[in-house]
Amino acid sequence: MLEIPKKRGFSEFAYNTPKVQERSFEITQYCLNHTILSLFTTPSMSPSTLCTASQLVIAAIWLFSLSPTLCTAWSIAPDCAAFPQVSAEMTGALNMAIYGRMRAANDPPRLGTSMADLLAAPNENDPDNLQLVQTWFENVVDAASVPSPGGIVIHCSDAHLNPTDAANRKYIDAERGNTVVIAPAPPAGITPTNNACGGFVKAFTYAAGGQQVIVLCSDSGKGSLKSSLASLDQFRTSGNLKNEQLVQAKGLNALGMYLSTMILHELMHAASFAEQLKALQPAQFPAILPDQVNNQPVGEIYQYTPISGKKLGDQTSSGQPTANNLQHNADSFALLAASWYLPPYAWLNGECKTIGAPRQAPGEYPGSPTPPGPS
Repeated sequence: MLEIPKKRGFSEFAYNTPKVQERSFEITQYCLNHTILSLFTTPSMSPSTLCTASQLVIAAIWLFSLSPTLCTAWSIAPDCAAFPQVSAEMTGALNMAIYGRMRAANDPPRLGTSMADLLAAPNENDPDNLQLVQTWFENVVDAASVPSPGGIVIHCSDAHLNPTDAANRKYIDAERGNTVVIAPAPPAGITPTNNACGGFVKAFTYAAGGQQVIVLCSDSGKGSLKSSLASLDQFRTSGNLKNEQLVQAKGLNALGMYLSTMILHELMHAASFAEQLKALQPAQFPAILPDQVNNQPVGEIYQYTPISGKKLGDQTSSGQPTANNLQHNADSFALLAASWYLPPYAWLNGECKTIGAPRQAPGEYPGSPTPPGPS
């Protein structure tokens, strides 16, 4: 039986209820500390105000003692009012990260070739890659657990970004201290519109004012809010994903077409920014990957064939990117989580295969935490 090395932080999620309770307490205490700090950071407080604040603190302690889930964290901007599905799909993305974290830490052994194809791992049970996966799916949940007004905020429009040099894709976020935001550059042959989503971007993430800002584009049919599919959860316990026409045609790429997977891709970037707030360090999921190719920088890599170097169904790669680049590639982690999230299925060389019930992973692992909810 594979032994997973002990990890820094949140590692004891696997079947260890006391440790899960300890982690829940840590998150509760974190939220409570933010509540207390927010109450006592007013420049001048009268005795009566101080008394009121003290009463509020006592009330907060009582509420948190009743239910740690009362701590809210990530938030949704008002421009998402027209897209009510975003809250549920964000929760779905966090559930994928939590399940991926548990799946990497626990039996049964992972089947198929997802980790080899997406991370250039030597096999599906490689302890170093499993540890990396656990760390970063944990970091996603941690980043989403930071209470507003810090932490992650989701926008469903780029209207809050004002162009300052649209030709060079530079915009100003006036809501967050006039932060300069560099929007994604268009692919060759694409002439973008002047807005940040540019008529071609699905979604992007940036850091500003202590927040991690996820923009789900809705300006064109290519934006994630206009081009994505509904929840993957329907295939966890029912239906036959393998027989879906889209899956037969696109294989593992089909999973990347669901909004929850797109959001998880952006959450990998958000977690990377959040970790950089804690300590000076290179980004884990940058827009430009660490290893050059032919002395040229390499941007993010999307979809199965460019990531794996394989055509669907092929056993051998014609040239997979470096393991270092794939371990810093957000789409690799999002697709990996999506591929593990569906216990009845494995992905062999990018193609969907069914797993018999005796060899399936559980739909939920004991001790799995509840994802943080919206502010």
